[in-house]
Amino acid sequence: MNNMKARLFCTTGILAGRKYEFTQQATIGSGGACAIVIDAPGLARVQARIFYEQSAGCFFLEDADAQISTRVDGVPIKRKVKLGALHVITFARQFDFVFQTIATPAQKERAAARPVVPAEVHESTLAEEKRIWAASPIRKKNLPPRARTSQRNGKTLIEDLLKAQNTAKSQPAAAVTLIESLSVREEAQPSRASLQLEALRSGKPLGTFVLKDGENVVGRSPECEIFIDDPSISRRHASLIVAANQVRVRDLGSRNHTYLDKATVVSEMEIPLESKLRFGMIEARLVS
Repeated sequence: MNNMKARLFCTTGILAGRKYEFTQQATIGSGGACAIVIDAPGLARVQARIFYEQSAGCFFLEDADAQISTRVDGVPIKRKVKLGALHVITFARQFDFVFQTIATPAQKERAAARPVVPAEVHESTLAEEKRIWAASPIRKKNLPPRARTSQRNGKTLIEDLLKAQNTAKSQPAAAVTLIESLSVREEAQPSRASLQLEALRSGKPLGTFVLKDGENVVGRSPECEIFIDDPSISRRHASLIVAANQVRVRDLGSRNHTYLDKATVVSEMEIPLESKLRFGMIEARLVS
């Protein structure tokens, strides 16, 4: 019988702060029947599922191989991958979820019965984990462009989690889980206005995209931060640059042009809130 539990905690996007716990499996996708529903362009109705395999004694992640592949620790996966105790799983290139297995009561009792290992041992363990990471084929310099630019994806977040995990091992009396401590740390940070781009096709909502600091490329290529699959949009259509809660738009030589209100964008222009944008035939507006 499967007593293993797992938790997913979202750290980015409109689902940031949401926690999901499950035992047998969890499905993720744009369909309403999924355990975790993410309404994002390019995401399949059932994009992925995380399930426990009794024979292997661990969880697996299976991707639907849709337009936008799921990433584990910043690397696109191919179909099925084995999950360890801790990972960063990214869906739709916007939503970073921390995956963590949850110890059963029996496992907690066994852990409590073990002698406490000095913290120095855990520091050496962390150094060894960093060495393994540096030698692995998924080190940062080999990641695809989108993974390198993500602020909360890949190596940096994984290193933070490993440090927190090792601290928790050396202090078993602390009744705060790794994910809960991460949640507290995120909430303690100064609040910042969330700038978003609302996209519409023929007046119907197409999706809402959370803008990150720096460059956000709009285009038909799945590698773009704002991926919109529409024939009127170029593969790399335009760029939205976010700095100090201000956004500027720049056309990237698109075939059908970029418009700010009724003006054609020919040079970099600032976008006031609630302004109307148009990329090809796709309408959009900047909201906070």
